[in-house]
Amino acid sequence: MRRLDIWFMFCIVAVLALPSVGLGWKSARILAALSLSSERPAPAETSWSSRADVFIATNYGFRKNMLQMSRDIHNALSGASPRVLHGREGWLFLTDNDALSQATGQRLDVEGLKQFVALASGLAAEAKSGGRQFLVAIAPNKHTIYRDKLPQWASAVPSRTEHDVALDALARAGVPAVDLRPGLQRSARARPVYFRGDTHWTRFGAAIAFNDIVRALGLADEAIDLDAAFGADVPQDRPGDLVKLAGISGPWIETVAPPREGTFVADDRLERQVLRKVGDNEFHRLTHRPPASQPATAPRVLVIGDSFTADLFGPMFMRFASEYVWMHNLGGSIDTGLIAESDPDIVVLEVVERMLPFVRFRPSQTPSAGG
Repeated sequence: MRRLDIWFMFCIVAVLALPSVGLGWKSARILAALSLSSERPAPAETSWSSRADVFIATNYGFRKNMLQMSRDIHNALSGASPRVLHGREGWLFLTDNDALSQATGQRLDVEGLKQFVALASGLAAEAKSGGRQFLVAIAPNKHTIYRDKLPQWASAVPSRTEHDVALDALARAGVPAVDLRPGLQRSARARPVYFRGDTHWTRFGAAIAFNDIVRALGLADEAIDLDAAFGADVPQDRPGDLVKLAGISGPWIETVAPPREGTFVADDRLERQVLRKVGDNEFHRLTHRPPASQPATAPRVLVIGDSFTADLFGPMFMRFASEYVWMHNLGGSIDTGLIAESDPDIVVLEVVERMLPFVRFRPSQTPSAGG
């Protein structure tokens, strides 16, 4: 009996020690992530003890597993989808790709981020050799911009995120990149830049990101006058992807800022040619219908992106571009043949924040359609 008591006590101590062991492991990984950056994060304007409390509370061992277990129990009892997190004030958030661990600073996939930076560096070098401009634009997760709408346990701002580490590593590698977070966060206080029931940004949010991108490319004159381009916010029934995933029925009212007529190039003034289809993604080229509204000498733009740019950026870029090509990044399986065929003057690599550690070089296996 005494031996059983000793083993029982040993197991209890081991279980109690797991969070501390995990905290030490997490601290080591954060230090490794910081080594990717040439700069240390600025100290927060709080006391050391307060910062320590936040760090321990968000980095104890097996926190992710405990929270996931709590969500699974809640979802099992309520019948909700495990892919959707219900936040405050009726906001919905995606849980795919471990986005919550990323948002809380739990996930710092150092090796994955190195692979992403290596991919971006290769594309940047290839663009430079062809005399092209290149820029990386990371579309922030909705969790990052609307952190105050997350549940209380997920709303604390971590001292370091994968987004921060990736931007610093890109800077060290000499790869041009733009931080889209500040502009979106500033504007989010005034009007919606992401949908409450959808993963993606609104057209107004996309225009803010577009402006930051063209300014980073040295084309500030092509930025959109947001006050002139968008009307007053109006409510509309728009059930987004998260509403559908959650199985919510009935009307879903979103507040949307509609663009004024003539703000962007209208679809009937553009020729759209499908270059290749991969799943639901159509790689496409946009050109102006005759008579062309832009001279042939206007720049050709290629965006290698995802669902954040698939349909929204084309009409914005075509305000000054002679041609626009969009292709999906496919997690790093980039069709370099299509890049060469398009012969762009500007290349933008856009990746959504939650996918940063998963986008890495993968040989393209599907030939481009040509044309």
